Amino acid sequence: MYHHDKLVRAWLDGKPVQYLNDTGVWVTMESPAGAKKMPHFYARMQYRLAPVEIRVRHALVGGLVHMAQSLADEKRISSLPDFNRWLDDWVEL
Repeated sequence: MYHHDKLVRAWLDGKPVQYLNDTGVWVTMESPAGAKKMPHFYARMQYRLAPVEIRVRHALVGGLVHMAQSLADEKRISSLPDFNRWLDDWVEL
């Protein structure tokens, strides 16, 4: 967990911050661009930076495995001359 001062600075920098609600679910706070006022960061609440999620897909190209992280990567990799096949569908990590 982060100290509140670091979380406030991260939130002001536009990084997604979450709080743990009463039902045990992490809720993402509204970003500074959309917020009408500064949110409260209560001492009794738990906060964290939202986990980063990425999507990847793997392909066999020649004898090597390539990883795509975007649709542009997917298009570029599938057009390589030694492209064999996709090894999986998109996976969220």
